[in-house]
Amino acid sequence: MKIFGLLAVFLLISSSINLTCARVPKEGDSVFIRSSTPFLFVGNITDITDEMICLNASTFGPELEDFSAPVDTCIGMGSITQLNWVNTTMVTLFQGVGRQETLERALSGIGVL
Repeated sequence: MKIFGLLAVFLLISSSINLTCARVPKEGDSVFIRSSTPFLFVGNITDITDEMICLNASTFGPELEDFSAPVDTCIGMGSITQLNWVNTTMVTLFQGVGRQETLERALSGIGVL
């Protein structure tokens, strides 16, 4: 009976640990980043240091109307206000402002689509 009690406590602790784990970006991830500038960066992470995240990215203007060709760029960690992985949330963001076609062209340019 004592073993079952210990097993129950172990399972409870291990399940609570899994709930607190956050996803950490890594090289090769496809992300979009908002920073303290009015631009949105969409691309693949190429390097991460304590101070910067570097990616091969397209840059969107404030209205998501147009984007640059993919270029290598680095963004200081202190200026990042939002980092999300490219997924349906991002597609919904662009659909909401009628820019899904622009997003699809940009993602194709960086090899995500």
